[in-house]
Amino acid sequence: MASGYFISGITTGNLIKLVKRNGIGGHPRYIGRFIVLLLYSLGTSLLEIIEKALYSKTIQNAHCPQNPIFIIGHWRSGTTFLHRIFNTLPGFKTPTMLEIGTPESFLVSKKVLSPVIKKILPPKRSTDNVPLNLDEPQEDEFALFRATTHSPVEKLVFPEKDDFFLNPQCDFMPPEVSRHTWKNTLTTFCKKLSLLGEGRIVLKNPFHSMRIRLLKTIFPKAKFIHIYRNPVKVIPSAISMWKIEGRHNSLRSGTTAPTLENAIEIYDAILSKIKNDLQKLPDNDYCTIRFEDLKNAPVSTLQNALKSIGITLNNDQIDSLNDFSRSVKNYRQNKYDLSNEEIEYIQSKLHHHLHNNAK
Repeated sequence: MASGYFISGITTGNLIKLVKRNGIGGHPRYIGRFIVLLLYSLGTSLLEIIEKALYSKTIQNAHCPQNPIFIIGHWRSGTTFLHRIFNTLPGFKTPTMLEIGTPESFLVSKKVLSPVIKKILPPKRSTDNVPLNLDEPQEDEFALFRATTHSPVEKLVFPEKDDFFLNPQCDFMPPEVSRHTWKNTLTTFCKKLSLLGEGRIVLKNPFHSMRIRLLKTIFPKAKFIHIYRNPVKVIPSAISMWKIEGRHNSLRSGTTAPTLENAIEIYDAILSKIKNDLQKLPDNDYCTIRFEDLKNAPVSTLQNALKSIGITLNNDQIDSLNDFSRSVKNYRQNKYDLSNEEIEYIQSKLHHHLHNNAK
């Protein structure tokens, strides 16, 4: 789908719930986008009914994994790169595009929708040069949003005013009245992933960066990998990303990209929260990785990080990691031009994050 992809695959009931709660714009662009989403939702709603009929007891009786790995970090810090690495390693399980896109029906929708989506899927993400295909890993925030209708991105899809949808005071937590449902949705999603095959589940979600303590109560044996990157690289990339995502996903006017100051404040809030919460965990429950190190020396960097949380890569996994490293050798990252003044401003505001020392 060329637009509205944050909620494409949502069921009809949840789509109507969101629209009732927020309203949509009267411009033909928003009406047309809504109609496409609505038509798509009718199919996913039918698939949800079929899945419940076929698999409800199986899902209910399935064991919920207690030891997922959560990749956390600010957007554009290398979380996707690290998730893609795990997607290639035997013994790990990452949710893919179709599983994220149809969280309430993917046990049956994979066979039905795969041929259709393959025909309409663009070759690359709209925000960068990362390839798009049904086997690429995706972040679970959008599965949770589709299934519960609760996520901070709701205010990107339905902007309230001419202001950026995130702010430094956001805690990204599900509303208290819906938290039990949110928790059940996440555990059910992990149960269903485990039914697709063996492998330790690896979830990547920048929004989870503010939910570490909540996630630890749900998954007592969870491990966290924080990947970070020079903020001079992250800030302009994040600004560009949110501009594109807002343009492609909003259902009414008012979408506003973050200013440089917005982006800096949010980066500071997220990195500070990560550092504070991780330091309250046992040392072997988390590790930190610098993106630049992972890119330049993926095998040794990942091996050392995982070893510190009790995970040892075997020879097959190392071979797969080497293969992935070779496959992305010529990948070109987006480049953004910053003035010397902007670079100095970012560095002055975020100097305490330039050298991450969470451990």
